[in-house]
Amino acid sequence: MLHVATDSGGNLDFYSSAQQHPFYPFTLVAAILSFGGVTYFIVRAEGARWWSLLLAVVVAEVSTVGMIDVYEQSFIVPAQFLDHSSYWLAHYWGGIGPASVTILGMSWVLAAFPWWRRENARFAGTLLAAYVVTMVIWIAIGFPAVESGSPSAYLLNTINRLLSQATLVALVADPRWVETLRRKIRALARKGALGSGAAAP
Repeated sequence: MLHVATDSGGNLDFYSSAQQHPFYPFTLVAAILSFGGVTYFIVRAEGARWWSLLLAVVVAEVSTVGMIDVYEQSFIVPAQFLDHSSYWLAHYWGGIGPASVTILGMSWVLAAFPWWRRENARFAGTLLAAYVVTMVIWIAIGFPAVESGSPSAYLLNTINRLLSQATLVALVADPRWVETLRRKIRALARKGALGSGAAAP
């Protein structure tokens, strides 16, 4: 985060020459959303015990990184296919060692599994489905890289990054909070539909 730069498309990013891999502000926002949300709801679930905050922070950190790893794998598959490249596939899966590390990293998302709520499965599934839709749209327009300067790529990458991390939060959220959010979303959608209908000639 101390290495603020811009990519070849003029987008703000954080790039370290040591890492040689940029990450974007929306990735940071999504990670903060995930970390903060998981921490908050685990603390609420565990109650005001002295160890609950420490537990929540550790679980939130590990599961957030795990979800980022899961997202990266779903991201590189279409990228490899459309670019006719095998570099990242070999990097992550080229042998027992790399594959083991990749699987282990992805499995970290399950750190929050004891706090997943069955009642929230439908809402989390909706967020996950929306994520898949944005990926399909991105692939349909040719899967342009964010650094290409394409506004569509930047927007779609922003949305599906946020959706992937929000899915993790939705799984551990208080069901009452989820139901309240769903009602608000339905009300906004209904209001929008009525508004567009009234504006029609």
